[in-house]
Amino acid sequence: GDDATFVSGASGVVLCLALTGEPLAAGSWLEEARAKAQLEDPDAWTRFQLASGALLVAEGLDVRGVERLQEAYAYALAGQRWSLAMQAAQLAAASSEGEAKLQAGRQLLAAAEASGEATWIAAAHDSLGWIHDALGDQDAAVASFDRARRLLAGRSLSERVRVEWAYG
Repeated sequence: GDDATFVSGASGVVLCLALTGEPLAAGSWLEEARAKAQLEDPDAWTRFQLASGALLVAEGLDVRGVERLQEAYAYALAGQRWSLAMQAAQLAAASSEGEAKLQAGRQLLAAAEASGEATWIAAAHDSLGWIHDALGDQDAAVASFDRARRLLAGRSLSERVRVEWAYG
């Protein structure tokens, strides 16, 4: 309904503002979305959870933010909302360190594999490669990048660009 559309849209604004370093502006949008967010509307609820987690991270509350992103991941995964699960895992990885970063990267890959979409699976391997690189495991990074490239072999230019653009 209209509330779900508003919650999804407002959550998108919150996410953009949080990721661009404007948590104060994002907070007012989140409060408006919170007033209309309903667990019974799974897509809007998941987007609200994503936005809420990203805002907590932007406010310097990384642990609480990552916990919220993990909740969004689990909820999206259970509802087979693969793209939202991947987004939650990617944001959690970007906001985490060490083993938690690696775990979130593996969750990203699990959601991509569950989607069955080869370009998303390749993108998740590529992202996992960057995580391994950031953690200093060059062998694992190269192996992940290689898996991504093999999955894209023979794919159209637009599919290859989608992966390169999405995850670097």
